Amino acid sequence: MNRISKENYYLDIAQTVLERATCLRRVYGAIIVKNDEIISTGYNGAPRGRRNCVDMGFCTREALKVPRGERYELCRSVHAEANAIISASRRDMVGGTLYLVGRNAQTGRSSRTRPPVPCAAATSSTPGSSASSSARRRRSSRSSAYRTGSTATI
Repeated sequence: MNRISKENYYLDIAQTVLERATCLRRVYGAIIVKNDEIISTGYNGAPRGRRNCVDMGFCTREALKVPRGERYELCRSVHAEANAIISASRRDMVGGTLYLVGRNAQTGRSSRTRPPVPCAAATSSTPGSSASSSARRRRSSRSSAYRTGSTATI
């Protein structure tokens, strides 16, 4: 029996987490793992108690034709990696690894999975964290295709 690597195992779990995302443009799932234990999960979506784009039926940034990477203040969503960090206790999270998977919500194609600048700055500025991050192609256990995912040490 061929077992998948732990890295692919965690990326597959992050891919399942992204199914909860509520962004109409791109969906991301993140998990934080430390000592082979899942500490926290997160997906991109509106904060608790706030209407999300899926429920509203439109994306404000898309309606205003805002280019990718601009005017994040108009976005209702919180990033998946930020939600995973918010949900974890600092004591459990520091020294862990964040696994991030994303795809375009319309096409289903893999999206860039390097943390955006605000999130990369947040993980690298966490006391006791390492700013190492990598994006690699990994074989998915869900298909014979390769999935692009990234990991970052927190």
